[in-house]
Amino acid sequence: MSLQSGSSYTVSVNAQNSAGSGSATTLLFSTRPLPPQNLVIANYNGTHAVATWSASAGAVTYQLALILEDMDPTSGKVVQYVTPGVNFPLVNLATGIQYQLNVSACINNTLCGNPAMVTFDVNECAFISNDCHMFANCTNTIGSYTCSCIHGFTGDGKNCTDINECTLGTNNCHTNATCTNTIGSFTCSCNTGFTGDGKNCTDINECTLGTDNCHTNATCTNTIGSFTCSCNTGFTGDGVNCADINECTLGTH
Repeated sequence: MSLQSGSSYTVSVNAQNSAGSGSATTLLFSTRPLPPQNLVIANYNGTHAVATWSASAGAVTYQLALILEDMDPTSGKVVQYVTPGVNFPLVNLATGIQYQLNVSACINNTLCGNPAMVTFDVNECAFISNDCHMFANCTNTIGSYTCSCIHGFTGDGKNCTDINECTLGTNNCHTNATCTNTIGSFTCSCNTGFTGDGKNCTDINECTLGTDNCHTNATCTNTIGSFTCSCNTGFTGDGVNCADINECTLGTH
């Protein structure tokens, strides 16, 4: 005979021999419900959560055992609850503790099936104030959390200081660019006389572009990052200002 979980049965038994049948004896019994399905911990807000699960056939109540393992199962503390519903609030959860929740479906308080189990802990990174630095990442672990400085900073995660890539020479700015340190990073800008994104810089030919300030009667010569001006033959000056040489007056004709 196949029996269903979480069901009650009545069985009548008659003893019979050649003299006839005896009085019927009635037996009442129940089968244990199956473990609840889809047990999850939801609606975290730091110190409170809600356990939810799907109803088990035949269950009248559910027994909950909240085990506080505290990272050492031998020192675990068990808090038990009984509820008729398929959800239960968990309150006053503490940091630094790993929890295990067992939920058993029961026909009565003494006949319960095997438990469904879920393990969880309070996420200090998401809900509880932690002492990670503002420039650090918080990573939740079972019963605790870790802090690690983000890229561009150095330290133990609780104290993080900016890395000066410009001073350390760990930047990728071009040789002809200026490195400027920023919080957590750096910027590169091409020097005067060069063009580019700071990581790649090429010389500007002021003479070809006509952006030089050489005199009309001077010759512009491009140099790396700059240019020079020199007055043409027959003129004198610094190249920016050129004046005609009067060879007749000077007797240089």
